Amino acid sequence: MNYLNKYFCIIYLSSASFMLVGCAQFIKTVSKKRINLAESNSYVQTPGSWLAAAKGNNGKISTGWIREFNSPTMTQLVNEAVSNNPNINATAARLRASKHGTIGSRAAMLPTVNASSSAARSRRGNGDNLRSYGESYGLSLNASWEPDVWGRLKDLRSADLASYYGSIEDFRAARLSLAANTAK
Repeated sequence: MNYLNKYFCIIYLSSASFMLVGCAQFIKTVSKKRINLAESNSYVQTPGSWLAAAKGNNGKISTGWIREFNSPTMTQLVNEAVSNNPNINATAARLRASKHGTIGSRAAMLPTVNASSSAARSRRGNGDNLRSYGESYGLSLNASWEPDVWGRLKDLRSADLASYYGSIEDFRAARLSLAANTAK
């Protein structure tokens, strides 16, 4: 009887683990299909005059337009305003913080290992009259890893990257706005 219980327990655990993995794959597939449907329905019609920015000319739009005025004084003033503006410096700091956030989200997908040690010495008694003396030492090693079964860590990483790219665009927009107002 004991042999049969072990056999059924092994079969039960094996089938339960296969069902769990199968459900995870099914949910992952369904959620990907929903995301793809949402992305395919979110097309925005842009005006034809915006095509220059969409074709990779955003570098010229954000920086090159100042030189077209052929005014070294204005170029110097704009560069000075951009480099010394506290709001631009704060936006740059937020950009750096967002970049470091993406590094942390990537690290969450890796295993974690922690080690600690301790030592203690104790003495009981009064003055010269020692009644007991003790020492204790300890060493601890912990390892953990979160498997990304449901895609939570991957989604957090994607959200951090999207936030970082948004911070880049915020920085560019703030710099462009300041340059335009200074030139005006």
